[in-house]
Amino acid sequence: MAGVPRDSRASEALRASRPVDSNERRSVTDEPRWTRQARRMNDLVADVVCAVTAGALVAPLVMIIDIAVVQAAFGQGTMRTSLMRAAKGMLMKPQRYLLTRPSAAMVLLYGGTYATSNLYDTVAVGREAREPQAVATDWTKLGTVSITNMALSLNKDNEFARAFGMASARSLPMASYVPFLFRDGITIFASFNVPDLLAPHLPDAWEKILSRLSIAQLIAPAASQIVVTPLHLLGLDFYHRIGKLSVRERIAAMRRGWIPSSVARMARVIPGLALGNVANTRFRAAWPSEG
Repeated sequence: MAGVPRDSRASEALRASRPVDSNERRSVTDEPRWTRQARRMNDLVADVVCAVTAGALVAPLVMIIDIAVVQAAFGQGTMRTSLMRAAKGMLMKPQRYLLTRPSAAMVLLYGGTYATSNLYDTVAVGREAREPQAVATDWTKLGTVSITNMALSLNKDNEFARAFGMASARSLPMASYVPFLFRDGITIFASFNVPDLLAPHLPDAWEKILSRLSIAQLIAPAASQIVVTPLHLLGLDFYHRIGKLSVRERIAAMRRGWIPSSVARMARVIPGLALGNVANTRFRAAWPSEG
């Protein structure tokens, strides 16, 4: 899943909402309404544009990995050969991959997730005068971003299964949505809840390299893929093999390619939660303010 970026300019809105002296209060009150509206509109536009741009940057890399996972699950080659084939195709004929519905679904997944987070920060910090750190860990924000991410992720899975799985162009069966929902729920929990619990238990010496919280934010979602990959493979198997199959056959599908698919999904999580998150945050900080 995608991470929850912080709006670097949220502190400006926070400072504006704190008690100020009479001179400062007069200057804020005397500010024309249209100026405040223009500033808010500028922030909202920045939230969306920066998020979509960051999503478009990470989409090609994540798309290569997702194509390989789907094709390997459908028996169209090993994980290694599928990765090589997808990467070669992306480099040699990028238009065949990037100008497609699956590519648009991937950009929408990350761009939509980042945009939801950005917009929540702008509205909550500016209107409620709350600390940016408090907003970042707010359960309402977590739920809002989670629901958005799950819905867009299911849409992406549907597009990828139809485009890179078997020739049939049918939609995902309802049975596939159940493991996919659990998959996304666990990943989101590992991304936003586990790091705060894990960070204090990491070695203090790691602070010399990177903050323990930042390290935990990379470790937790990546490690969770060991657990969620079988669920991902089960959802694909429900799509690939419709009908009543024994529990043993379904378990065999979950075990098939578990380790290589887990490694691939770990590599997939890092761009979305780290690179894309950093890009979104930096784009947002560099956006010129209005007024």
